[in-house]
Amino acid sequence: MSNLIYAYTIAGKDTEPWERTVGKRRETGAGLIKIGETSKAKARTRIKQQLRTAYPNMEGVEILLEEVAERADGTTFSDHEVHAALIKEGVRCWGGEWFEVTTDEVRAAINKVKRGLPFDPQRTESFELRPEQAEAVDLTAAYFHAHASETHPPKFLWNAKMRFGKTFTAYQLAKRMGWKRMLVLTYKPAVLDAWRDDLLRHVDFDGWHFVDRETPLDEAAKQMAADAPVVRFASFQDLFGKAPDGQVKTRNQAILETEWDCVVIDEYHFGAWRDSARELYDPTEAKLADEEEPDEWVTEEEMGMTVANLLYLSGTPFRAIT
Repeated sequence: MSNLIYAYTIAGKDTEPWERTVGKRRETGAGLIKIGETSKAKARTRIKQQLRTAYPNMEGVEILLEEVAERADGTTFSDHEVHAALIKEGVRCWGGEWFEVTTDEVRAAINKVKRGLPFDPQRTESFELRPEQAEAVDLTAAYFHAHASETHPPKFLWNAKMRFGKTFTAYQLAKRMGWKRMLVLTYKPAVLDAWRDDLLRHVDFDGWHFVDRETPLDEAAKQMAADAPVVRFASFQDLFGKAPDGQVKTRNQAILETEWDCVVIDEYHFGAWRDSARELYDPTEAKLADEEEPDEWVTEEEMGMTVANLLYLSGTPFRAIT
């Protein structure tokens, strides 16, 4: 069994201020974190041994992370390699294992040692696809490949129930398909944070860029002109709303002019809800469909842009299933 890398802090040390210089940048923070290694099944057991009588019930101790110290190829690594990765980034160490560092920076150092990734405290997530998510990617990729030569772009619907993880799974599909330009359109702009965070925090999407209405026009144009993958997020309300002069809003002109590898229609409850099908569903579902679901599919012609694939995501796809 592989060892565990763990990190924890204790009352008093968790608020100790620190500052450091990285290149020309001055960074400040608070909290010392101890990073260690154990062969025990749980980091808590080893930490409790270390602290002994000072913290008999572990009160005042916060375990920040524990992760198996094993790479994908089966080789193992030690806490000393994680320490070295942090020190190389300008992090100071006290007493051998206490570091002036944030939890995200510890995760970034582990990812660097474990996966060979660049040190990036912004990209700390490294979870993998669950079986049902992997199945969705496999089925959808196969369908899109099989229908790639058709006149109209292929459409695929995901019944993305709550906690399915639609944003992460959609990005993994994009990676599998080799897409460079993906547009996410939604009627619910509040989902922006989930789409942005999954792209910018997960190690699998290192080098990808996220653009939304708050991105400066020059920066958005720069990202779209580069070769790196870009995800553009927009709401239907904003994209198809007009400027005061009746024209397309300036920030949205590039969206309509881009050739998109895929347009994702998120939170769009759609399809053909017929009276004859109402009896198939619970009255509550029928009412929900009436209230939330538009009458028709969204097509690439209606959107007025060039689209290679259309992916629809819905937690209540009653009409489409009918």
